[in-house]
Amino acid sequence: MLIMIYFSDCPNASKMKLLLDSLKLEYISVNQDLLDHDHQYKGYTSPTLISNSQLIWGWPIDKSSAGCTSNLPSLEQLKSLISQSL
Repeated sequence: MLIMIYFSDCPNASKMKLLLDSLKLEYISVNQDLLDHDHQYKGYTSPTLISNSQLIWGWPIDKSSAGCTSNLPSLEQLKSLISQSL
């Protein structure tokens, strides 16, 4: 299962969604804005990708802060990262 974690004000969230959609992958979007403060997915940069419980893009952060994942992978890099996690 592929999970994309993001927060609404992150400018890269929509770009990551476009990358994932272009690969025609099924994924679950998790909006951090809607999560309780202590939820496990609050502690990641936006966007973050988790595949089969493995962090493949993004970084863990303190749950009390928010941060954007500044650079996004290319389409080919993303494809490779996802295929390696399967």
